[in-house]
Amino acid sequence: MEWLRALRRAAENLVPAALWGYMALRACVLPMARRLEEGRGLDLDLVCTALFLLDYLVVMVLFVIRRPYTGISATPWTIATTLVGTFGPLLASRTEVGWDHPLPLVLMTAATVMVFLSALSLNTSFGLLPTDRGIKTGGMYRLVRHPLYGSYQVANLGFLLSSYSHFNLAVMGVALVCQVFRLRSEEALLGRNPEYAEYLRRVRWRLCPYVY
Repeated sequence: MEWLRALRRAAENLVPAALWGYMALRACVLPMARRLEEGRGLDLDLVCTALFLLDYLVVMVLFVIRRPYTGISATPWTIATTLVGTFGPLLASRTEVGWDHPLPLVLMTAATVMVFLSALSLNTSFGLLPTDRGIKTGGMYRLVRHPLYGSYQVANLGFLLSSYSHFNLAVMGVALVCQVFRLRSEEALLGRNPEYAEYLRRVRWRLCPYVY
């Protein structure tokens, strides 16, 4: 029935948008509120948090307006790698051990800008599971095949440098491996499209130019 399909599509978009809203509240809004209560002034840490909040809000909008998919890979393996790769880093926690240097915060700030530009480049093709919502080859996708995933790794590296522990290292390492499996599943699905197959031949690097 048409109304049932419309309801399902709405749920597929609104549920992850609500989840991102919760993550924005937990990761950005509440820490910024605590800073205001403590009377702390403007610094790079606050700017970074504000940029992360902007990224969350952009992704929420993209979830709502994204186009329907024409193909999807929803096997237990792709679901598991998507969940761990996306949400695994949330298990990492702040520690007292870290590099007392501006570089970690600079990396995280740069990553927020990269996430913003990558999300805008992906636009209505945004999704979590490997899906075909149209091929994107412009913007950040001219540089690497998966700029959004690469941006997340820059943010994870910055966090790890600022809050090191063996547990955090393991969490970020497992998340990275899952993201690699996830992007390979995505490429296998989209590679059936001749336009994307040509894109793969044209853009060599997956996450970082001249590295991988």
